[in-house]
Amino acid sequence: MVRTLLVRLRTPRFAEAQRATRRGFALILVLWAAAQFAVEPGARPYLRWTAAALTLWLLARVFALGRTEKRQLQYEQRWLAGQTAALRDTWFDVVRCTVRHRRGLGRERGQDRSGEAGYDLVNPDDVRELLARQAAERKSGRSGRSSKVTVEFRFALPGRQYEALAVAHADLTDIELVVTARHLPAGKVRFPTAAYHAETPPGRQGGYWPSRTTFWVLGAPLLFTASPDGLPAAPADSSAGGRLIG
Repeated sequence: MVRTLLVRLRTPRFAEAQRATRRGFALILVLWAAAQFAVEPGARPYLRWTAAALTLWLLARVFALGRTEKRQLQYEQRWLAGQTAALRDTWFDVVRCTVRHRRGLGRERGQDRSGEAGYDLVNPDDVRELLARQAAERKSGRSGRSSKVTVEFRFALPGRQYEALAVAHADLTDIELVVTARHLPAGKVRFPTAAYHAETPPGRQGGYWPSRTTFWVLGAPLLFTASPDGLPAAPADSSAGGRLIG
């Protein structure tokens, strides 16, 4: 209760609180100067006592703000860690998977002029071709020569009734594919190394916190696909470490 009265913040806006505290200390200097020179001698003790009381209150507020800001920082770190863990454990529906092939390894069927081709992750033939291309590029071992994969996926917006579309990019040689023998209505994608970070608004010299927004860094995707004939199937939780997909 005492800390709440001292901090007097409905939202954790510590930068504004610190500016208000600095203005309070400036007011103390004005009161002290007035007590020394600008008022009748009989009123000077009252101004000095007022300045002293305000000084004590501001010092207590500085201490309370520091403790509250530390607790806010700990909460922010715990929140980001929790969101990161949930993100890494979540499978998303793939809307489209396209590959821009490196020169000399492009496929003819379905390839457009830009060298891109789409792969249906629930089509065993497409998955077989994608795995074969990945194996060939890994075997060649040429640094910087991997085909580029673009994965478009849907994700739910908190508190909203509709979904949004996000895009992830990676080298084909860096992607892991997990296959299953059961029917999939759509391919799935998960990001085992993804993380949430607090975003600092632009134009704030020296930074500003607590952050009002966050962003994610997804890392290399893990794709859950149909199983081509002749390849063993593995459940998502045993091979990829994520939740089972219903």
